[in-house]
Amino acid sequence: MKKKVFTGVITILTSFSILSGSALAATQTWSYNNYNNGSYVPKSGNMVITFYSDFITTQTTFNLDSTNVTSILDYNNGGDNPGTACDNKNGYLNLDMTAVPDNPFDLEVSAYSQCTSLPDPKFDLETDGGVDNQESDVTALGQVTAKSYWAQTNWHDYRDGGSADSGKFQAQFDISAKGFSDYNVCVGSGAVQAIQPYGDNLGQP
Repeated sequence: MKKKVFTGVITILTSFSILSGSALAATQTWSYNNYNNGSYVPKSGNMVITFYSDFITTQTTFNLDSTNVTSILDYNNGGDNPGTACDNKNGYLNLDMTAVPDNPFDLEVSAYSQCTSLPDPKFDLETDGGVDNQESDVTALGQVTAKSYWAQTNWHDYRDGGSADSGKFQAQFDISAKGFSDYNVCVGSGAVQAIQPYGDNLGQP
C-alpha cells in the first residue's frame, strides 16, 4: 500500500463582505516535491471553501506541468498501463470534490451545480447511496496543457447545529475511464490532495 502523505498543507480563515452579506473562507494548499502520488497528479494547488449564509462553494485551483500533461495524454490515448484498471483504456484526468460527514447517516450538505476551466468537461454528481449529492466529479475529456486550471462546486447547506452535522470536504485527483453510463476511477491518487473540516453550524467553517 502506498504511504499517504500530506505535504505543505495549511489552513487560512478569512472573513470578507459578499454583496449585502458576509462569508467565511478556509483554504487548504498542497505542494509536493515529487510525483509519488501519481505522475498525473498536480504537484501544487489549493482548495478554497467559502461558507455563505445558506450555501457553500468549494473551488480547487491547480497547476499542471509538462510531466502531468505527458502522463495524462498517455492515458487519454489508451496507453499501456499494466497492473491498473486503465490498461489499454482511454483514461481522463478527474477531480473529485467530496463531502464526508462525520456521521455517515447525517449528510447536511448537497452538491447542486458545477463549473470548471478544464477542456470539454464531463460533470457528475453522485449520492453515494443517499439522498443528497455527496460527490462532485469533473472529468477533462479535452486535451489539457501545462497551465493552471480550476473547478468549482456549489453545495446546499442544511446544517442546523446538530451534534452530527459536521464533516469534511476533500479534493482528490484520479484517472477515470468510461463505464456504462459515467466515468469511473481506474487509477487513484496516492493521497487526498486537500482536506477541510466543517462544523455543525450553518454558514460556519
